[in-house]
Amino acid sequence: MLKKLLMTTAAAAGLFAFAGSAQASDAPDVKVNGQTLNMDEPVKIEQGRTLVPVRLITEELGAQVEWNQDTQQVRVHTPTGDTLTMKIDEPEIALNGKSYGLDAVPHVDNGRTYLPLRHVGELSHSRVGYADRTVTVDAISPYTIKPGDTVASIASSLGISADHLRERNQLNSDALYAGETLARVIPTAMKSNLSYEPEVQTAQAEEAVDPQDLDLLARLIQQEAGGEPYKGQVAVGSVVLNRVSDSRFPSTVRGVIYQRSQFTPAMTGKINRPASQSAIQAARDALLGESPAGNALYFHNPRVTRTALFMNKRATAVIGNHRFVR
Repeated sequence: MLKKLLMTTAAAAGLFAFAGSAQASDAPDVKVNGQTLNMDEPVKIEQGRTLVPVRLITEELGAQVEWNQDTQQVRVHTPTGDTLTMKIDEPEIALNGKSYGLDAVPHVDNGRTYLPLRHVGELSHSRVGYADRTVTVDAISPYTIKPGDTVASIASSLGISADHLRERNQLNSDALYAGETLARVIPTAMKSNLSYEPEVQTAQAEEAVDPQDLDLLARLIQQEAGGEPYKGQVAVGSVVLNRVSDSRFPSTVRGVIYQRSQFTPAMTGKINRPASQSAIQAARDALLGESPAGNALYFHNPRVTRTALFMNKRATAVIGNHRFVR
């Protein structure tokens, strides 16, 4: 017997309750069933893919999520009656045991588990679209089988292939039963041969890094974030680069770092101390375009500095002890 699909519009809305982005300049608006959502947890944009904290799935979608610390595996039981299985840092998702490749990788960041929006959404029977910097997510009702229906006739009426219809519903035969339902959304992960291809910095990009900028930025990172997680070190470097690109600040790395009353190490002379290998690599990654804190222009440690100058600005990320703001 075909399992009945239980997805409701209200339940589907929760999956895509996005947060203020960790990369706010790139984060799209999100509309679920026509309604724009306001969120308070970060959404991530990585290599053009949107990832959402798993907590939003558990709280808003109505799904049940299991986490296995030993295997680093996430299992999502959707309201449609399906089970999605993903493993941290592996580009693969399984629908009721059948695996498909992904073009985005589930991972843990700052204590949050992130899952790829499009794939989890489509496999939960929602349609996901993108236009004019807005992600639209719409719950799709299942197809109700009518007397006389065949797999071929249903597929033709839905504009999808019969093979995809069989695969999505994991049909072992073409026997259909009137009154039961079929999933009609064919996920991208199922109909496309997806693979994950992380960005690789080219030799040309490496050659474009100015050694003087690299040295100075690394020494600043060492003093400002030497004890922070590596990602936080890169984020500090990206703040400098974001300022270089902003017309309100000097247009060079040196000009930004030595701008009056901005960076304490530059004012006290501590910036002249050597940088660690970690800080050097972080500076290189920032110069090559990595920006873990999005378009942040400032950072501070809230336990040390809580002035209105920082606290009243919009946060783009919190990494280690630093809060990054714009």
